[in-house]
Amino acid sequence: MPFFVALSIGTLAFRDGAGVFGALLIGVASGALTLAAGRVDVAFSRSLALRAAIATVFAAPAAIAGYHVVFALSQIGVPSSAWRHVFACFGAACISGTA
Repeated sequence: MPFFVALSIGTLAFRDGAGVFGALLIGVASGALTLAAGRVDVAFSRSLALRAAIATVFAAPAAIAGYHVVFALSQIGVPSSAWRHVFACFGAACISGTA
């Protein structure tokens, strides 16, 4: 999630004329702020359901990215479309579990 936010905000800043250095600085700052906000929210929330929801919000972009990466790489050596999706789902589960 922090990487997704940093990339999105950095791209937006670059498109709006912040320049390369300014967009990089804004992107890194927004990613760090997102990570810090998530860690503070998890640390101070007492509800297990709220903690699980915050963790899901942070792991969902990792799962989507993991699915697409494994699916793209499996096209190199796996001819069956069904098996590519199976491998991609397994990769998404592994990567989101790591996140």
